Amino acid sequence: GRTYETYVDASGNYIIYDEDASRNDLVINSSGNSTFAGTITINGAGTAASGSINLESEDPFIRLYDNGSASTTDKKKWDIRAIGASGAEQFDIRTINDANTVFSTKLSIAHNGNSTFAGGVYAPSFYSGNIAIAANAINNGASTLYIQYYNPANSVDFNNGAVVFNSAGSGTFAGLVTAPNFNFNENIY
Repeated sequence: GRTYETYVDASGNYIIYDEDASRNDLVINSSGNSTFAGTITINGAGTAASGSINLESEDPFIRLYDNGSASTTDKKKWDIRAIGASGAEQFDIRTINDANTVFSTKLSIAHNGNSTFAGGVYAPSFYSGNIAIAANAINNGASTLYIQYYNPANSVDFNNGAVVFNSAGSGTFAGLVTAPNFNFNENIY
């Protein structure tokens, strides 16, 4: 077995010390803050009244901090945050600089489900019901946007039948087609 020692140090910290590994496995400081030397595993299932882990405070958040030597300055810290203030109820993901003075929200999800992204949204494909929107070669000269409607017959319908293209590329136009600068090198039927 392993040999452990528990004691309170001169600063009032309660310590569980692993003598075999020469390591403080748990330190609870005089303010009640705890530091664990290893990972924490929680096997308890959440309930309707509480989750497996509960963070309760006026501004609850989880901070992820990459303290590795290869970490980039001011790009090491991320927060996952819940805001319950009246009129601002939302879930945020934000970054923090190393000095903990600049906070930049990257994603906000309002309580009603509306989402706000701080920058562009990259989605190689987007599906919603019977509609698929996909793009390729974004941000270069050959960009193409594809819109496909799965019903009927893999066609795309703009403005409720005003313009319809089928999967073969043939188009049907409900009204007059005007092309003042139209040039062609194929037969028109």
